[in-house]
Amino acid sequence: MINPFETLFKKLEAIDLKIEALRESQPVKSKAEDEEIDLLNVEQAAKFLSLEKQTIYQKVSKRQIPFMKRSKNLYFSKKALLKYLAEGAYKTTEEIQTGEHTYTSKRKLRK
Repeated sequence: MINPFETLFKKLEAIDLKIEALRESQPVKSKAEDEEIDLLNVEQAAKFLSLEKQTIYQKVSKRQIPFMKRSKNLYFSKKALLKYLAEGAYKTTEEIQTGEHTYTSKRKLRK
């Protein structure tokens, strides 16, 4: 008679070996690679935002867009540009209605 625990142990051992083989086959990423900052220059930022280069320069001079400057070079973080775009997002009707409900339910009535 076959012991079910031995069968289970053999299957777990096979799974363990497959997991180890998968780990070895995947390249190891360093922490620096995971946290890599994706910097864009003016041309790349203009293309990313679908704007003209001149418009990017105007927004920089008016400080309407997040940027970094080193020497005479301008740099833009892709993450900061995405946040900049998200700040201009309009609320959906549902979000507005939910917000109104929250506002009226938290507001104290004055007598």
